[in-house]
Amino acid sequence: MYKTEEEFKNLPHTNLWLELARPVKNRVMQMMPNATQAEREWMTEQINIVQQINHLFTYPYILERYNSDKLKIFGWYYIIETGEIYNYDVDKGYFELING
Repeated sequence: MYKTEEEFKNLPHTNLWLELARPVKNRVMQMMPNATQAEREWMTEQINIVQQINHLFTYPYILERYNSDKLKIFGWYYIIETGEIYNYDVDKGYFELING
């Protein structure tokens, strides 16, 4: 069940945390305006993983170690119902099934 913005009014810390996801939500809404709620949720979850990886790359010491193969970064997307695990491949730009 989804809560309205009004319901979060008295939860400032939660509201701030959710605000960080707003760009991802807006991007999905633009990409998939006619999609079902379930389809948008699925895409939001995946784009959020990519966004978090991109945030990590804003730290020079992380990017340097990643580029020199001293650090591996995994962006896993797990589907509980099926047990499938997908990893976001930064170089290829998409999720690949890794346990199929």
